[in-house]
Amino acid sequence: MAENPNGDGRGRERCTLEDCAAFTSHINFNNIARSIVNATNMEMKPTLIHLVQSNQFNGLSHKNPYTHLATFLEICNTVKIHQVPNDAICLSLFPFSLAGPAKAWLYSFLENSLTNWDDVVAKFLSKYFP
Repeated sequence: MAENPNGDGRGRERCTLEDCAAFTSHINFNNIARSIVNATNMEMKPTLIHLVQSNQFNGLSHKNPYTHLATFLEICNTVKIHQVPNDAICLSLFPFSLAGPAKAWLYSFLENSLTNWDDVVAKFLSKYFP
């Protein structure tokens, strides 16, 4: 067995505290694929995002996922952006409506694997209202 540059005879490199504390796993932050839209300017106003965040779903058993979705859709239905489908608006805002374990659930999907609103709703209800 070859000796490493540190001269400790163990045949492996020395691990520093920084090396051991470094995060090496990949987290998918873009699980919802960006919708392709023809609009030249699709912007979500901060007040809209705050409104969505005021009704966050955290996945706890005493929270009703149907009530969350109904309120979320009420908010989304107040937004109309020229040449942007409603599904694209819902997909863009949905991550802001989740917190805690529910947000972690969303992050568990592969990158860009959630591509349409109906699929997101089906998976959400399957998880939180089986």
